[in-house]
Amino acid sequence: MRDTRAEVILTIVNALVLPVADDVDWYRGWLSVDAEGRIAGLGEGEPPSLSGHVVDAGGAFVAPGFVSAHSHLFTSGMRGMTPGDTLYPWVAVQSDFIAGAD
Repeated sequence: MRDTRAEVILTIVNALVLPVADDVDWYRGWLSVDAEGRIAGLGEGEPPSLSGHVVDAGGAFVAPGFVSAHSHLFTSGMRGMTPGDTLYPWVAVQSDFIAGAD
């Protein structure tokens, strides 16, 4: 458990916490965020105190510190080609469009 006692503006409880650290397993717990948007505390079980706006995650995943570098930049030029389509029709149209690309 880490708790810096900074001014907490948000506390997320009842979360499945996915730590972004080596050799740390997932756990059910909580996360607090300070006014600067930084992690103020996190830990297993219930938080030592409830501060700021409290959100019950309902068991959903929370990955503190995770930054996604994932991108589908190559599809940006195809934006709007298949409005309203579900996944498979969208993939079919996109695949046909890029079939000749190398």
